[in-house]
Amino acid sequence: MNVTGAPAAKTVEILDMGAADPAWRFTAETRFPRVMCDAVLLPDGTVFLAGGSSGGGALSGATPVLETELYDPATERWTVLTPIHTPRLYHVSAVLTPDGRVMIAGKDGPLNPFPYHYAEHRVEMFSPPYLFRGPRPVIADAPAEVRYGENFVVRSPDAAAVATAVLMRPDSSTHSVHMDQRLVGLEITGRDGDGLTVQAPPNANVAPEGYYMLFLLSRAGVPSVARFVRVR
Repeated sequence: MNVTGAPAAKTVEILDMGAADPAWRFTAETRFPRVMCDAVLLPDGTVFLAGGSSGGGALSGATPVLETELYDPATERWTVLTPIHTPRLYHVSAVLTPDGRVMIAGKDGPLNPFPYHYAEHRVEMFSPPYLFRGPRPVIADAPAEVRYGENFVVRSPDAAAVATAVLMRPDSSTHSVHMDQRLVGLEITGRDGDGLTVQAPPNANVAPEGYYMLFLLSRAGVPSVARFVRVR
């Protein structure tokens, strides 16, 4: 069956698992219809959307979308950002990196239609808008490992300007599915000079055991470069 011209969707749905009676609901549509796109969760809670095709399917996405978009969960609105430079269709991966940027890579040859049936070996690094809002907090020291529910200290010369701390699960993606994306907000329970006392996640239901990227964010939402922390 030829599905090259099959339309893509712009609809977006949200499922709030914290609600008393969880149910899918529609939120604002994306500005561009897409199939095979990648949505990357960022440390400030926004979602970066890139790549895909405006029609077709996995083997027939012949109309690449170059524009990127950013979803703000506070306003439930999408903003169009700068475009990527290369078509990102079937077999693409986009992941958050420890410096707060998004790495977009890949696209195979045999499983993409003409004229995109070539292997894409170039990698693009996308800098989200929060990297242009002011100075970045610096993590001078953080523990390599924390236990569930314990308080731990993060050292930063910018401690007074830090508004929030989050753990981001290192991501992997394929076929537009991000299997392990997770943002865990952390409570800052104390401040003392250059020290922030932070409470670790309560249990494995909130943060499964493993390695996370610890980010500090300024009041303007600018993230630090992450430190890897093992939660157990």
